[in-house]
Amino acid sequence: DDIRANENAHSRILSSILKIHDSTGENFVIKSFFKMLGEPFSSLVVSAGLKVKITNEENRIDIKIRDKDYSIIIENKIHGAQDQNRQIERYIEAENKLYKHEQIYILYLTRQGGSPSDESISNDLILQFNGRYREISYKIEILDWLNTLLDEPLQNNCFQSSVARAAIIQYKDHLDGIFSQRKGEIEMDEKISKWLEQELNIIEKPVN
Repeated sequence: DDIRANENAHSRILSSILKIHDSTGENFVIKSFFKMLGEPFSSLVVSAGLKVKITNEENRIDIKIRDKDYSIIIENKIHGAQDQNRQIERYIEAENKLYKHEQIYILYLTRQGGSPSDESISNDLILQFNGRYREISYKIEILDWLNTLLDEPLQNNCFQSSVARAAIIQYKDHLDGIFSQRKGEIEMDEKISKWLEQELNIIEKPVN
């Protein structure tokens, strides 16, 4: 919280979590991420070890996941940075030099949900991607996925499993703080609401 991570920092943290793998080189975290996203992402085959390449800010793309048969562009807008002119369209063109159009996937990641502007990517182009384009949010998809990761056996053959688990817990706590979802904050909000109801003499009328 004190560091006040910007979008680049969030992208680095998220990509670091995605890179976690077990001692055999199985990228089980990426598989879990794809499973959370559902089809067509959940059907993507994830190669073992270093065959999967995850980068930050390469060609100015926040996060990029590249495997032999697909490239996934993740545009991170957690702090609501303004879309640039033809931003996502330019990213697609860059990946199109190495991948076919049907091998490119796009995730537009925002704080609580939202769509890119027409200046960044036209609606016609979005329709061409069909299910390979997805809008997701930190508040719903990412937090739910982090909870799922913490419920899974990270300790089994995972490099530095205790460090990895601690990192996920810390990052989830930071996101909970952004959305005022920490347990103590929720309890405080409930107490404040009850106090206001008493002070303002607010009585909820029963519904007939």
